[in-house]
Order: sequence, then structure tokens, then C-alpha cells
Amino acid sequence: MVEAISKSRNSAASKSKDGATKIFANIDVGWGNILYIRGEGDDLSWEKGIPMKNNGNNIWTWSSSTKKCINFQYKLLINDTIWCIGENFTANAGNDNHIAPAF
Repeated sequence: MVEAISKSRNSAASKSKDGATKIFANIDVGWGNILYIRGEGDDLSWEKGIPMKNNGNNIWTWSSSTKKCINFQYKLLINDTIWCIGENFTANAGNDNHIAPAF
């Protein structure tokens, strides 16, 4: 079982340097596993996840392809099948959003 603690379902956010909405997830999903993102935001769907990029040291990232200024809901999944626990996260548009999901 993979565990991490999130103090809030809302992201800790800071203004993104390029104006894009970015998600930074701090979690160890285990060797050979991939973290996916689903949601209602930019290029996201609740039906099929998009793989996040692993940047080492248990940091996974996703960045929007546009600079729409709309907050949106999302969730993370391991291998696009195991949903993180709890309510949806809220991404603050145009910000770097830092989370620690729990599974």
C-alpha cells in the first residue's frame, strides 16, 4: 500500500512563471508504477488518465497545454486504475500546485 498525507484537498499554490497550470505530486508510487491524472481541466478527462512525468525524488508533474484561467477539479491514480483516497483536488489556474496524495 502506498501512503502519503495531504493536509488539504486544495493545492498549495504559487504563481507559475510561464502562466501555465502545473501539478506537482510528491509521492512514491513504487518501482515500475506510473502516476496518472484525470479531471475536468485542460486536456483532462474523468474517463481516461494522462500519465504524469516523473522528475525523480518522488516528484510527478503535469502541466496544462494552454493558459486558460479556470480552476478545475482533478484526481490522481496509480497505473490509471487505483484512485487516490479522499475528495477531488482543486487546481488553481496559472499556478504551480503542490500536493501529497494518499492511496
